[in-house]
Amino acid sequence: QVTVRGLISVERPDRFRLRELGPGNITLFDILKVGGDVKVIQGVPGVDSALQGKVLLSIGADLSAAYDLEPALPSRNKTVGFKEGEVRVTETERTIRLQQYKEARGQAIPTHIEIQNTALNYNVTIDVAEADLDVKLDPMLFRMQ
Repeated sequence: QVTVRGLISVERPDRFRLRELGPGNITLFDILKVGGDVKVIQGVPGVDSALQGKVLLSIGADLSAAYDLEPALPSRNKTVGFKEGEVRVTETERTIRLQQYKEARGQAIPTHIEIQNTALNYNVTIDVAEADLDVKLDPMLFRMQ
């Protein structure tokens, strides 16, 4: 189990940028998704790059499903579990549970996200410490380099 802090910027309909931070706010890895392309901008130094790339690209696909970004895989299915208080997104290789909704600018946003990736056999839990909606983002943030 590894705990990291990160920043994610999402712009609908089809893009996000994820930066995971380590001690001293050093970037551990940086993933960018625009349209159907997911790219590892920076990986963790000293880690097997082939395996790391595979895992980071998979995490990119997980987040695309979690935030319901385009293009959606044909297998994507969203269900609302009223009893459980969650939205569940399933695809062939993953199940994402969005839970613990709080209000931000009049909209409900999940503050706890659980990702179960069956293809690579890992689980990720995201706890949102702070969120804002409808913030103008710099277009350079999503530029494929």
